[in-house]
Amino acid sequence: MSNSIAKVKKEVEELERSLTQLVKEYDLFFRGYEKVEPINKRKALKRNLNKLLISRVNNLIIKQKVANLSQRFATYQRKWDQIWIQIERGTYKIDRYKMKLRQKFSAKEENTTEDKNSSQKSKSRPQDDNYKSILDKYVTTQKLLGVNKSFDYAKLSKKLKQQEEKIKNKYKCKGVNFKVTVKDGKATIKPILIK
Repeated sequence: MSNSIAKVKKEVEELERSLTQLVKEYDLFFRGYEKVEPINKRKALKRNLNKLLISRVNNLIIKQKVANLSQRFATYQRKWDQIWIQIERGTYKIDRYKMKLRQKFSAKEENTTEDKNSSQKSKSRPQDDNYKSILDKYVTTQKLLGVNKSFDYAKLSKKLKQQEEKIKNKYKCKGVNFKVTVKDGKATIKPILIK
């Protein structure tokens, strides 16, 4: 009897960890860091949770944990469905913010192309703002993944500058953009060549 209770308790703990991981993955997906929605993991979690709800557990504490876990999962499902509705309507906050940034950036680009010295200005423009935004995304992604450590922006931007110069010299390209990506549960800053 105690073995079955211990087994169910272990399953509940595993489902709690799976739910926490699923919430992180959905946050990354809706922020645009992940390209594919973790729908298969969501279905598997729902299936396993339903099995636990149907099973007859005599321990009241475990029953309550399963009920709480089920309610949490239902709440997150409603949240994710609402975000999808907002995305379809075009009212999702993050998408609207990105759109405003794109519009602002494209307006700046139009202004620089009108100038005679646009190529010189693009070379001499301060890259520190670009590095700062990339590093902000990197730190945010790290926090979403559960890594809570402090970062020195000056050191990281210096490393990015050095890496950019090395890449420019090695590949003879015009410039380098950086993008924050997540692979195997770790955030990295990936260079993208501008030819």
